[in-house]
Amino acid sequence: MRLFLEVPETWEQKQGPNQQKLALLRGADGKAELILTYGELVVLPDEQVPWIEQSARSDLPTGTMVKLGSSMQGQTTAGWPMRLVEAQAQAAKTNQLLEVRLCAFYAFLEHGAVAILRAADPSRFEAHREQIMKLFQSARPDWKRLQQPICLHEFWDLAADRDTQRQEAAVEAAPAAAAGEAERKLEERLSQIDAELAQKVTALGHISRGRVLSQLGRVVDAVAAFQAGLELAQEGPHRGEAQRLLGTALASLGRDAEAMQLWEAALRANPDDVDARYNLAQAQYNQGQFASALANWQGVAEKEPEDFLTLRKVVQTLHALERYDEAEAVRKKLVAIWRQSDDPRARLLREYVIDQFRVGPFVVHAVETVNPANPGFFAVFAFRVFDSHGHVVPFEVLIETSEYARQAGVPYVLGVKTKDRFKGLRTTSQLPPYVDLKKTAISLIQEAGLPDPHAHA
Repeated sequence: MRLFLEVPETWEQKQGPNQQKLALLRGADGKAELILTYGELVVLPDEQVPWIEQSARSDLPTGTMVKLGSSMQGQTTAGWPMRLVEAQAQAAKTNQLLEVRLCAFYAFLEHGAVAILRAADPSRFEAHREQIMKLFQSARPDWKRLQQPICLHEFWDLAADRDTQRQEAAVEAAPAAAAGEAERKLEERLSQIDAELAQKVTALGHISRGRVLSQLGRVVDAVAAFQAGLELAQEGPHRGEAQRLLGTALASLGRDAEAMQLWEAALRANPDDVDARYNLAQAQYNQGQFASALANWQGVAEKEPEDFLTLRKVVQTLHALERYDEAEAVRKKLVAIWRQSDDPRARLLREYVIDQFRVGPFVVHAVETVNPANPGFFAVFAFRVFDSHGHVVPFEVLIETSEYARQAGVPYVLGVKTKDRFKGLRTTSQLPPYVDLKKTAISLIQEAGLPDPHAHA
């Protein structure tokens, strides 16, 4: 599966290296003014800051100096989170500008993707800014594989071990606005807040400042602002808000223990704070505290019973606790909500992760298809394998169905897939309970004797 962008017809498109797509916008002289590269979806990293830094420095000669510039958060036209980051590449010895980059980072629930636009100088971005912004905001996940697999099913890549923390507020981004213009407005808002704080220091002022800094991607500065707001909100109404936002900022920096303490404190003061409760549950789940995570996610579900993202987490946690009957009841409710949802994230997705577990050195993700692209032939459940570094291992356990199999009275086929080869193992007229499928998948993975290619890296 890969990132899809609506590249204008005026751009020249090619196949790039390492399964990347390449698009060029040539000037009147025939030379490339803009060069765009984008590729496959990846499991969204636990720590996104190193991922952003590494991606912004990709495909450059050793020793090249890369300076990250401004950052802006926004959304695609379909509602997916998007972050734009500017970067400049300079020669190490002469500081000569080699190229400028505008990197678009996307989050599709548990998956991420990056598109990198390159130019010789920033003026090329300014000259085509409206076209560039429209291009970046067209992004969506493409469920189709590069080559048609033998078993003819379409999957979306599976969940990471950790979700991005739940956002505290929607990020505004005008569909046709250029990245620089949106950032300029944020900078203006920041200057206005700073002027107000110079006249009168308030907790709300610091909290507002932290929000803007977060939208600009200046998370470390946002932490300082939220901490200042928290110190001033000792007894005020904004204390819980400062705790929640500071926790989210710290979690994005990998400081989970501190974040959990803040969310717990916010919940003691306000048990109805669903955002703090959701974030705390995610952190507890990451640390294997499944019972505590379940209690908190169920608390969120009580307040937001139609939120399929929360129900999905409840299903995963019940499976982790081996409470399969309860998980099945919630799963049926989730699927019903998902199919009727107007949320763009639900409309675009075809399946969801119902369980995550380990088999030896591997992490296995179990996926249920809820809205198949081809109802005549698809995988009902799939078990995918990741190695110790989060890379996909080319081995899947599948239970598929097809119109032909249904007409034959044995609608379900259990099989394994390695790369582009599929081998059916047995058929059944009834779909086995999930717990039995899980046991079978574990057994088949163990019998396969899969090597972990990165175990000694």
